[in-house]
Amino acid sequence: MTKKYKYRPPVFYLFIGLGGLYTSYIFFRAFGVGEIGISLIIGFFGLACLALGLGFTILFINKIGSGDLVLSDDFLEIPGRWRKRQKIKLRDIRRVNEIDTYDNVLEISSGRGLHLIERKWMNKKDFQELRDFLKGKLK
Repeated sequence: MTKKYKYRPPVFYLFIGLGGLYTSYIFFRAFGVGEIGISLIIGFFGLACLALGLGFTILFINKIGSGDLVLSDDFLEIPGRWRKRQKIKLRDIRRVNEIDTYDNVLEISSGRGLHLIERKWMNKKDFQELRDFLKGKLK
């Protein structure tokens, strides 16, 4: 049995990125207008918004085509950071924890380290099904 789950970044990452880029443009337009102290503060906020905008936009563009999360009878394949896929054998999984924060992360501890699956990147039903399967597999 092989099951694929959609694992994509949320669309609001793109909106945060584009909003950060637009806000940095507004700050940079007002950069040299006032006193030197106010200009430095405005420049700092402009750089911060530019970094936020570029970071979220690049993250969204980089991860939109990373592929699906694959669950098989003997392995779990997670799309990793920077297009590297992490393949975990189910028998190597030691512990599965659900970190109940605002983004509901599923933390998988295996012999190769910690692996994270974010709830925001999946459908709620698929996330619960995957969580129940992994926790049931450990019992």
